[in-house]
Amino acid sequence: MDSVVIVGVGVMGASLAWWLAREGVRVTMVDQFEPGDRRASSGGESRLIRCSHGSDADYTASARRARELWRQIEADAGTELMVECGVAWFAHREDGWEAESLTTLARQGIPAERLEPEEAMKLFPSLGVSDLAFVLHEPEAGVLRAERAVRTLAGQAVAHGARLEQAVARPDGESALVALDDGRRLEADGVVWACGPWLGELFDEHLSLRTTRQDLCFFDGGPAWAKPGVPGWVDFDLAIYGTGDLDGHGVKAAPDTDGPDLAASAALPGIDPASERAARDYLALRFPPLARAPLRSSR
Repeated sequence: MDSVVIVGVGVMGASLAWWLAREGVRVTMVDQFEPGDRRASSGGESRLIRCSHGSDADYTASARRARELWRQIEADAGTELMVECGVAWFAHREDGWEAESLTTLARQGIPAERLEPEEAMKLFPSLGVSDLAFVLHEPEAGVLRAERAVRTLAGQAVAHGARLEQAVARPDGESALVALDDGRRLEADGVVWACGPWLGELFDEHLSLRTTRQDLCFFDGGPAWAKPGVPGWVDFDLAIYGTGDLDGHGVKAAPDTDGPDLAASAALPGIDPASERAARDYLALRFPPLARAPLRSSR
């Protein structure tokens, strides 16, 4: 294949463009937004990067490889994208998902440690542990600056010869043609539609997607939560995750349950008060001083 059009320049589309452009393929990237836009499912200021995936050895290995590739992209672009602050997993029982992850990580030689709850208290400015059996700590995991990372990926693809077009794209019949909203048509040996939630609108006769609203809360935790080394964290059983205060955004707390339906093209609403309440209820359990902290922002 000598040429390809990639529609959607989130992390998947930008990664593929970067990879193919380095191989000498003529790549055209198309997106209706700028790379790293907050609407994209791979947008936002941060994402956790970690290798724990329970007993799934393939996902674990893939995550470790992703860490290596992000480091390569950082070196090529001369910018810091990944903050290696570690990730802590709060385990509520001895034989759960975290225990399975520890076994899988050990088999692949990926650094991880099992901490008693009292030991884990040293990782955070505050930590409630009364309901925890142990804490799984991945010291080489951390936080990826997601928006910056996607922009950097797209920029590196362009540096290797790819083109970037900002336009709304739609399939043009059954051929390898892409119709743009300015009247142009792009043709290539192949077309990749890496459009995330917009796939359901573009190909509604082939697939059905449910897209939901997921609210993120950022709290003012003060200087202690902005210090280097505060880990990201996940409570798998209680379905919530977060980070310390990275780059002045605030302490992130993100309930990880399905929110109400929200079409991909709909206007982005303000935060649902129920999401803030859920975040504060969890903070009262896990990081008590943050439960009454001011809400710095939400999205």
